[in-house]
Amino acid sequence: MNKALRARESRCDAAPVWRRSLCIRTLNACAIVVALLLGLAALVVLRRISVVASESERVGTAYVECLGSLRLIVGLLLAVVLLVIVANALLVVRPLASYARRVKDGEPLVPTGASELQSLADAYNATYRENRARTLHLRRAAEHDPLTGLYNRGAYDMLLAEHTHDVALLLIDVDRFKAVNDGHGHDVGDAVLKKVATAIARSFRSTDYPCRVGGDEFAVIMTGVGSQLKGVVAKKAERMAEALSDTSDGLPEVGLSIGIAFGEDHQDGEGLYRAADRALYQAKQRGGNGFAFAGEGGVAGSGEQSAC
Repeated sequence: MNKALRARESRCDAAPVWRRSLCIRTLNACAIVVALLLGLAALVVLRRISVVASESERVGTAYVECLGSLRLIVGLLLAVVLLVIVANALLVVRPLASYARRVKDGEPLVPTGASELQSLADAYNATYRENRARTLHLRRAAEHDPLTGLYNRGAYDMLLAEHTHDVALLLIDVDRFKAVNDGHGHDVGDAVLKKVATAIARSFRSTDYPCRVGGDEFAVIMTGVGSQLKGVVAKKAERMAEALSDTSDGLPEVGLSIGIAFGEDHQDGEGLYRAADRALYQAKQRGGNGFAFAGEGGVAGSGEQSAC
């Protein structure tokens, strides 16, 4: 969960104490009690009017006084009713409308309104955070290779379908990996694959997509890159090879064969892949441990050209 989301949820959880203390049940109960008391007062006034009416000599003055009291009571009753309507609108209706909008937009709730609704928002936000964390965990597990932590083949296929222009596709094979597995065992082979994955991930930007697409096959989708940046791409290939040439960790040295193609030369991801695959074949035909660009006959690598 990113920092912006955590900050937004923190704001949603924070509500002034006075707002959290407003309970619509208490408010409505108080309004009902006041209304009952005013109703009893009205009955008393009406009773007085009926008593006074039997005494003819006092009817005029007493009737006017009682009528004034009755008007006051009715006015207070109307004020109480209006208060209840406004309170319910502010503490129930408006918060529920806000909650509905946020739920529809998939956002956490801002606790507001009556305390019951704020408790509901707190419970929803707790469930929201749990579900989001679970979703992110499942999505990462579904999109990433468990051994190397890079994007897996399924994620690679989706990413390549989404990014076909202004991209560079690098297809990477680990040279001599079968010999490493056969000679040193699968544990060492796994350690070598992790080392390769680390070298790839550290050589590219956060906006690029390093993937493991097979046993010893990797790929990188570089975004915002055109053929005019071939030199930049070549330096990244050289950086990966330099990292793998360091055997101070006790792991056997391996090389990389890399085929590179640019999206501007192809209509779709399939065409881009085929071009990069042909370039990879050229690099391997020259003995591996090098890279080749699609559409170019030369291969850079150890031996004839500059080291990969």
